[in-house]
Amino acid sequence: MSKAVCLLSVIHDPKEKIIEDLREVIHKISVAYIDKLVCISDQTTKEIVNLLEDADFNVKIIPKQGAANARRSVVQFASDRDYSHYHYCDLWRFVVVQAD
Repeated sequence: MSKAVCLLSVIHDPKEKIIEDLREVIHKISVAYIDKLVCISDQTTKEIVNLLEDADFNVKIIPKQGAANARRSVVQFASDRDYSHYHYCDLWRFVVVQAD
């Protein structure tokens, strides 16, 4: 079992409201975690998907079916990983806090 911490996150942003702040902090988030898993709604723009994939996030596109479903999906996405700890944070909140 790895002692590293894996980041689990979700995002739904069809209007790219987060993209500028995300560009500012993506490197900080990327280097803070060895493994980063994010479930992204199928309504979120491809530009956000590409930005996350370019920063070595493992991305899974899921149907927009509410926040609870997205959280369950990212936990399931992580089920084959072997880490001692997982951090869950809504990506929007994480980015806004890091950008301030």
